[in-house]
Amino acid sequence: GSGGSDVAFAIQLGSFKSRELAEDGWGKAMRVAGDLLDGLSHVIETVPTSDGAVHRLFAEALPDRQAALGLCRTLRDKGTPCIVVRR
Repeated sequence: GSGGSDVAFAIQLGSFKSRELAEDGWGKAMRVAGDLLDGLSHVIETVPTSDGAVHRLFAEALPDRQAALGLCRTLRDKGTPCIVVRR
């Protein structure tokens, strides 16, 4: 990011065919685990592909890898897909 943060880890909550679907994915994640995601920023990153683009949904501003792993584990237990990524 441009804020000068030292945060290097985020969680990816999905990859979607449209930005609108990615926003819907954030809403669903907040309904399922808003208490866990509260205070995190959501970011949608558009990545060009050979047949258009995908829109990856991230929750950011995790202090370290262990925090990201713990959050992902809990989200997966609640049925929300999640992977830890270095940003």
